Amino acid sequence: IPETATLHRASELDRMRWINRMSADIGANSEERINLQKALLELEDASVCNRAELEQLEEYVQSGGLSRADTVAAQERIKDVLASIKEYDAEGAAIRKEIDANEVQRRQLQTEIDVATSNNTDAPFLQMVMSFRMQALKLQEQQFQTALR
Repeated sequence: IPETATLHRASELDRMRWINRMSADIGANSEERINLQKALLELEDASVCNRAELEQLEEYVQSGGLSRADTVAAQERIKDVLASIKEYDAEGAAIRKEIDANEVQRRQLQTEIDVATSNNTDAPFLQMVMSFRMQALKLQEQQFQTALR
């Protein structure tokens, strides 16, 4: 597989291999980003539910007039919900870091494409193929985001 800087000297077969590899890398990057976004959304949704439950539990305890057993049970549930919120916040931070790393990888792929097209006599063809692939992936992401709404 040719380096991007020497892609212009590569054979047609090598160029096609490079395009196929880049397409696969872009596809994998996009799929990973969508999966990470989906995981983050699900986590944030669960966190919102936990926070709403926490608020209700706190209001329940503060309302007074509860039996000792009900108060203890509510306080135990509050501890569990707080632990879940803390865990979800940590998981969310980890997923956001993965999303940032994915974005760095996406930029590296775009840079590799830019270098290859600037050093290649078939640059218009490469730009067209890679632009088509990038647009298809952006459309896939937009469809995912629309489905979320």
